[in-house]
Amino acid sequence: MINFRFHLISLIAVFLSLAIGVVFGSTVMDRAIVDGLEQQIERVETKADEQRAANSELSRALEEQNQFLHDASPILVEGRLSLRTTAVIAMRGIDDDAVAEWVTLLREAGSSTPYVIWLEPRWALATPADEVALASLLADSDGASAEQLRRSGLRLLSERLADGGYPPASPQIDPQSLRDNTRSFLAAVFGEAILPAVTTAAPAPGATEESNVAATTTTTEAATTTTTATAGTPDPASQVDPLEAMVELGFVSLDPAGAGESVELADYPGSEAIAAVLGGQGGQLAPDAVLLPLIQQLGLRDVPTFAGEVVSEASSEEAGTVVGPIRRSPSLSRVVSTSDDLSTFEGQLAAISALDQLTDGVVNHLGTRDDAQSVVPTPIVR
Repeated sequence: MINFRFHLISLIAVFLSLAIGVVFGSTVMDRAIVDGLEQQIERVETKADEQRAANSELSRALEEQNQFLHDASPILVEGRLSLRTTAVIAMRGIDDDAVAEWVTLLREAGSSTPYVIWLEPRWALATPADEVALASLLADSDGASAEQLRRSGLRLLSERLADGGYPPASPQIDPQSLRDNTRSFLAAVFGEAILPAVTTAAPAPGATEESNVAATTTTTEAATTTTTATAGTPDPASQVDPLEAMVELGFVSLDPAGAGESVELADYPGSEAIAAVLGGQGGQLAPDAVLLPLIQQLGLRDVPTFAGEVVSEASSEEAGTVVGPIRRSPSLSRVVSTSDDLSTFEGQLAAISALDQLTDGVVNHLGTRDDAQSVVPTPIVR
């Protein structure tokens, strides 16, 4: 038989043990765990403070390096592009501060860069009104698609830049070469029998070359030639500077970008200019529809051409959309220099050297992407 007193004492002992365990666990054991966690937190905070100090030191060193590059840039680039004009053509929407910073470097290098030519969103030809406006600049554009009009307009722009001004400078003709070429042409077309009809009067004493040419008389039948204008050429009836017309119609904008020099639009960009075509992050036009066709047309006209990307984030979907196709092209990669790093000051400095070497026919593909050749150009011996 169970003794009630013994049973009561047992129950009291059990509950007393539970109470002691709860008190002990919530004081002594919990305190040990808390102390351990606090020590770990202190160690993490100490490491974080050390890392922040190291990062601050690196940031300070980087700022000093960048400041040195900015301060030394006039000396580093001085004279690299003397007596050259750089026509900067940029797609609207990219970082205009980065573009302006690079234009400043171009001027410090001695380049005449009076304008930035901004390609406006109207090149997308998103509306019929845009198509009509562009077609008004082109001859024989009836029935042309938007893509055909855009390519023709870009071809017209490239021709205008390659010409160096409007109207294009007329080549100087040597009088003797004119006589020789005329004689050869007539012999090829009409045969030797026509040559006696081409006579050159004996030069009078003191006569100039111009008077000698005027003394040349030719007896031939009048020939009638018919010239057919093609899309991509200016309308002969307009007699308007294509670049000026594109500005008025809103296809391009001319930004002096703080230029101190004044250049007449009719004389811009001048002979032997370098074309620098810029695109990148935030651009409001498709590079494959506008920039790449323009670059191809400039290359066909033997214009020294540079293509650059202004991309602040390497992971951006727009990274490589300008320089990538050029670097993959067997033909363009041999004549067009590229840089994928125009968003940094170091990349902008390297691009100045690339333009300098481009005038000597040396092509570079600079930047940090996998398809770049190097970060800076290899020095050349002149």
